Amino acid sequence: MSRLIVIGEGALEISFDAQGQPAAAVPGGRMVNVAARCAREGVDTIFAGDVSTGPVGDLIVNFLDQAGVNTASIDRYTEGQTPLTLRFPAAAPVIYNDPQAEGFDIVWPRIERGDTVFFGGFYAVNPAVRQRLVSFIDYCSERDCYLVYLPGFMPQVCPRLTKVMPAILENMERAREIIASPDDLQMLYQSSDGERCYRDHVQYYSPRLTVVAPGQQPVTYGQRAEGLSPQIAAALEKHLAFSI
Repeated sequence: MSRLIVIGEGALEISFDAQGQPAAAVPGGRMVNVAARCAREGVDTIFAGDVSTGPVGDLIVNFLDQAGVNTASIDRYTEGQTPLTLRFPAAAPVIYNDPQAEGFDIVWPRIERGDTVFFGGFYAVNPAVRQRLVSFIDYCSERDCYLVYLPGFMPQVCPRLTKVMPAILENMERAREIIASPDDLQMLYQSSDGERCYRDHVQYYSPRLTVVAPGQQPVTYGQRAEGLSPQIAAALEKHLAFSI
């Protein structure tokens, strides 16, 4: 049975109500959500990333464990704090990210031919981790894994997109499929039209683009998903709109 390996950052998201009072605190990050939702559907899922050794990191690891995700490839760093995202009504999120955090001392999972590998977010373009990540992704490609890239991240993390755009394009070239929200496309191409973005941009790097909008069915442009496990495809179709 094909496995799903998800690579990305974990964070804690705190939501505030209209009166400015904390309403909820939940593990966040689209990669964390994709991993948890697919594991709950019975997909053999591994999460590879890093979080702190403190209580916030514990919350994220426990959340994934309870969803049935294999967390053996999560590195627990001791210097620095897990990123924190504050969400307010009708306002842009506020992000606290500790630049002193160690990171990316991950023990990679064993890769089997035909595995599906998700990677994305700012994690996939962060210069501090990119060299090791790219080496692993290239190894996965050699093992005939189905590589899926999720390029979106909050603009507050990297206000100057031009600094990381070369890395984004390199990631697209490595992927068999790109999954993005309309907001991601707007950030990258100044257009949220999936068909136009695929025709004018994405098809020159990757053969397939899936656009996911909250509460809607995913829409795919380009080639068929050759090599994607039907079980994983079904789980993604069911949950992507709630994870991106």
